[in-house]
Amino acid sequence: MEEDQNITISNAGHYFDAWTFNGTVPGPTMRMTEGDLVRINVINNKDNQRTHSLHLHSIHGVATAVSVNAYGDNMKFTGDVYESGMILPGKSFTYEFVAQPYGVYPYHCHVNPVADHINRGLYGMMIIDPKEPREKMTELVMTMNGYDMDYDMEGPRAPPSMAEIRGEEDREEEKERDNEIYTVNGKAFDYMDNPIPLNVKEKYRIYLLNMVEFDLINSFHLHGDMISYIPGGTQYEATQVNDVIELGQANRGIVEFDYDNPGRYMFHAHVQEFTDLGWTGLFDVK
Repeated sequence: MEEDQNITISNAGHYFDAWTFNGTVPGPTMRMTEGDLVRINVINNKDNQRTHSLHLHSIHGVATAVSVNAYGDNMKFTGDVYESGMILPGKSFTYEFVAQPYGVYPYHCHVNPVADHINRGLYGMMIIDPKEPREKMTELVMTMNGYDMDYDMEGPRAPPSMAEIRGEEDREEEKERDNEIYTVNGKAFDYMDNPIPLNVKEKYRIYLLNMVEFDLINSFHLHGDMISYIPGGTQYEATQVNDVIELGQANRGIVEFDYDNPGRYMFHAHVQEFTDLGWTGLFDVK
């Protein structure tokens, strides 16, 4: 993990002061098969200023320490379990777990204030494939995200004092945080400038994840077609057929579709603000 990385977030010259897993926003897609024994070594760069961690959605025990260089003499263990999960700058932690159950999952830093660590870029997708493979298709990964460029508003919100609760003092109204740029896979309008090529009658599968902070709902809308949707990716068969999928933060699933007709078709958030600020792209179907 590295802090304060200058990341390009649009083709129009926008940059972001990001915190990253492996130098990118989103972080790398991790893929495995259900039942695999997985080890992930997380290194908090010595030049960083903050503690960080890796939180994996799915089923597993508390992080088991295979090798630890986190707190020196101040490490706290219960047997071989590391309790705090936070990694100091210059230290590392190796997570070990058995991948289960199959599905699509986010991973992210879980150090307070969590919203800032996610907003800055410390998140990505983990795909656990079923032991019995899904139908073979061309596959894509799409992680929906946003960027709040106002670093001055970072930090935890203070709880109200007892005097404020009793109405003896006025509580200063806290400004809601907003994103200035929205994207899929980290770069605004990139798939408008570089449409994704598809073929007529060929089946496609998208592993879809919403990691937008500061907005309650995001969505995925496909033009000119219907999609089969598997919530969470935790089963083989779709539970709905639609052209709009709505996702709260950290929610995810699998989108499957194929086009009967050639042409250029938009895909985007069906929230016009998100679309106008970068979360939109094109499929170029031949």
